[in-house]
Amino acid sequence: MIQNNLPIQQLSSLSELSSATQKSDQGDGSAFNDLLTNSISGLDASLKSSEEQMTAFVAGETDNLHQVMISMQEAHINFQMVTEIRNKAIEVFQDLSRMQI
Repeated sequence: MIQNNLPIQQLSSLSELSSATQKSDQGDGSAFNDLLTNSISGLDASLKSSEEQMTAFVAGETDNLHQVMISMQEAHINFQMVTEIRNKAIEVFQDLSRMQI
């Protein structure tokens, strides 16, 4: 489910996901693999950045609470997106394993 409040980066990565699935339907599974790897790397970078900003705020190095909260919310949305992609991949795998040959 696409929410209206997703950042533009999220929407572009969703469009990349749909194009990667179309490419994988054509026999090129490496594009989908690369997309998943990039999404997980982006999630890791987002979580680390959010943690660094939160640590800097707690240490008193910065006083911009709004930016810290925005960063934390972006990391949370990234995590939700990657979790939903994982859930959908597991669901597809389970559907395929139930198919009779």
